[in-house]
Amino acid sequence: MAGRYYTDFPINRSTGESNLTQLYIQEAVDFIHKSVGAGSPFFLYWTPDATHGPLYASTTFLGTSSRGLYGDAVRELDYGVGVILKLLTQLGVASDTLVIFSSDNGGATYAKEMGIIIALSIVYISGALVNVWLLFFDVTFLASIIGLQ
Repeated sequence: MAGRYYTDFPINRSTGESNLTQLYIQEAVDFIHKSVGAGSPFFLYWTPDATHGPLYASTTFLGTSSRGLYGDAVRELDYGVGVILKLLTQLGVASDTLVIFSSDNGGATYAKEMGIIIALSIVYISGALVNVWLLFFDVTFLASIIGLQ
């Protein structure tokens, strides 16, 4: 798959099964352990893409949501965020760590695979047609730092 660091992972197009999110989780865990072990401040930009096309989830999460493969991918993403947050606490660095959870707010590039025909340049949101370019100015996020007074 063009543009991906990992190229030798399978995505079963009929079932949506892939372990890529688990690989991303393990890479994040290894990086955090290495950085904290070295006593270094670190910046981790963790970008799992299972909720983008092609949609996928690992065997553990396939069929676990009532929202189909997309819901399964979201559940696995949530699990991965939980693993990272728990590790920060276990290593004693959660109070010194700023965590930001955000979305890229991109277009639904997998829509064609799902049988949905859309024009990615213009979308219908909240009763109005909107240029996708405008969506990038209104991306919500959550931020947390436990030790902030």
